[in-house]
Amino acid sequence: RFRESPSATADRLLIICLFMTEGYRSKDIGHCKESWQLFCEKLEQHFDSEEKIMASFNYVKEEHNNCHQKILGQTLAVGRDCETLEDWRGCLYQIRDEILSQILRHDLHFAEHLIGIGYNEH
Repeated sequence: RFRESPSATADRLLIICLFMTEGYRSKDIGHCKESWQLFCEKLEQHFDSEEKIMASFNYVKEEHNNCHQKILGQTLAVGRDCETLEDWRGCLYQIRDEILSQILRHDLHFAEHLIGIGYNEH
């Protein structure tokens, strides 16, 4: 059995971004860092669950899995050296504007595969 569905972890990623935003707004750098670390952890879990589910539907795309590693690397890099509130603002914007959209864009390919094979969750 899978730990948590990718859609549940994707929802959790959005919630963590909101927590990070709250940390930024309250000028709490520690909160920003904790939220970013949690985001990275949940992102890795999201990709792990998704890759297992994809394999169970015979959708094994090395390119997709490589994108996961690239996105995770970007996410780790964007927050690794943040020290100031302004740094965390940039990190938050990059996660929101670039990283989350990449995740959703890549997940659409798998959704198209599921539709193509006639899979329906209902």
